[in-house]
Amino acid sequence: LFVLAIGVFITMTMRSGAIAAGIASVGRRFGGRGVPLIIMLMIIFSIGGTTEGMAEETLAFYALVVPLMLTLGYDRMVAATVILLGAGVGTMGSTINPFATGVASGAADIGIGEGLPLRLLMYLVFTAVAITYVVRYAQKVKADPSASLTGFHDDDKTLTGEIEVPRITRRQRSVLWLMAATFAFMIYAIVPWAQVISGPDADSYRFQLDWYFPELAALFFVMSIVIGVVAGLGEKGLTDTIVEGAGDFISVGLIIVLARGVTVIMNNAIITDTVLHALES
Repeated sequence: LFVLAIGVFITMTMRSGAIAAGIASVGRRFGGRGVPLIIMLMIIFSIGGTTEGMAEETLAFYALVVPLMLTLGYDRMVAATVILLGAGVGTMGSTINPFATGVASGAADIGIGEGLPLRLLMYLVFTAVAITYVVRYAQKVKADPSASLTGFHDDDKTLTGEIEVPRITRRQRSVLWLMAATFAFMIYAIVPWAQVISGPDADSYRFQLDWYFPELAALFFVMSIVIGVVAGLGEKGLTDTIVEGAGDFISVGLIIVLARGVTVIMNNAIITDTVLHALES
């Protein structure tokens, strides 16, 4: 249910056009400065990766980022790596990614907040390394176009002339703030603050919520409706997006259910330890 709820949340946010407009707004603001633009875009994509495992959602941004990078004198490889490595390293260091960390925590029967400091450190290191790698390659290509791995094509000038950067609206800006606030509250709700502040032996903390999948599913489903209303999708747009978002992620939910079923069968048959011991040997 949590996977379906966050699927609805992500689809609702994408349908509002807020994420695309936000990326475009960053591109417009740093349009004349290549290196700051690369850094900012990779940080944004990495945040998407570490919070919700952004992967397929990035496909829509290539049409915007490729012409933008060509305009700045970079090649297509820079545009691809900004998106691919940005989201990829974020997903590798999944801090609160429910499709990776969340599912794994549930299978291990531990809280999703456990191990968060180490995952956060991994995320920061991976992102810094990836940004450094892409920036160095981009500067090399701009200084010497012959160093490009993909080369430049005759239609590059035509492509850069067709770039359309959408303007972000007040509704979309509000949606982005709501999206950021939802993920921020999710982090606060799942982190075992007693252990973070007082050590691993601490039992409770006054402001600790101890939320898990049921509460988080409710959070994302409610915020999906709020975002749909704020984005002005209307009754039909709101309900259609809920159905579409849940439908897109039903396969993920089924995989989780079936994988859990395999675990239950193996445990009930008392063969889990035997199999693991054989593999270890």
